[in-house]
This record gives sequence, C-alpha cells and structure tokens, in this order.
Amino acid sequence: FGSVFILVQQNLLSEKNTTQLLAEARENHQKMVDSEQELKGRVAQIKITQEEEKKRQWASEGLAQVSSMLRDNDDLQAMSDRLIAHIIQYVKANQGGLFVVDEEDGRKCIKLQACYAYERKKFLKKTIAIGEGLLGQAYLEKEYTYMTNFPEEYINITSGLGKKPPSALLIMPLMINDEVEGLLE
Repeated sequence: FGSVFILVQQNLLSEKNTTQLLAEARENHQKMVDSEQELKGRVAQIKITQEEEKKRQWASEGLAQVSSMLRDNDDLQAMSDRLIAHIIQYVKANQGGLFVVDEEDGRKCIKLQACYAYERKKFLKKTIAIGEGLLGQAYLEKEYTYMTNFPEEYINITSGLGKKPPSALLIMPLMINDEVEGLLE
C-alpha cells in the first residue's frame, strides 16, 4: 500500500510538473510569436524608412543636377533644351514640355520654351492663354495636375514601331515666391 501511495504521489507530482511545463512552454511560445511579430514589424518599418530615404536621395540628387544645369548655362534656349531632356530621362518619362510664363500684347501667357520627344514638335501650339486647357488651369490653381485617363484625340507617344496614348500625365507649376514662372508637363 505504501509503494502504491508513493507511486500515486509521484504520478500526481509528475502530472503537476508536466502541466506546469506545458503552461510555461505555451507562454514561451506565445512570447516567441509576439517577438517574431514585433521583429517583422520592425523589419517592415526599416524597409519603409529605407525606401523613403532612397526617394529623398533620388529627389535630392535630381535637384542638385538641375541646379547645376541652371547655374552653368547663359543661353536660355540651350539650357531649356538640356533641362527638359535631363528631367524626362531622370524621371524615366517618354516625353515632356517646359513652358514659361511670358507677356504678349500686355497680357500674360504660357509659351513653350522646350520640349522632348513630342510627336510633332514643329506643329505644337507655342502659346497658351492663362486658364486655357490643363496648363492654363494648373497656372491658375498653382497646383500640380496628375491624370491617367485621356480623351481619344490626346497626343500619342510614338516610336519607329508604333504609337500609343500616354499612361499618365503630370503638369507641375514651377514657382518662385508663390508666383508661377513656368510649367513642366
């Protein structure tokens, strides 16, 4: 009877220890899962931060290059041609135009200063009235315009192999002291 009693006591003690170990194992497992989730969150945050830093660095490098081009040129037309070509290549766009705000007959207007890879460069309208079209509206609103849907008759991007309508359009006002001095399309 004594031996059976001791075995039962040891069995109960063993069950208690096993239950305690299982509870500790579950608790440790939950802590590991929580730590893993926390690490995954930190890694995701680090990746987001790295991407943001890459974007800031890309923008800073581009701005430095453009600033250098602006300082190194005295000829407005040559500088405009080089500038629009550089910007279009830097942002990996297909085509673009640089427009400046000017006066014609005592009234402000927007004139095409330089363009890059337009289908019909010599036939492009050179002067746009303030408020006319998307460029004129961007001038008035002093805000950028971004579009992804275009009318059928809108300009096509052409190459030797064919033509296709653009997939996106960005018009950015170029401002100095809160005044629009030009537009980039």
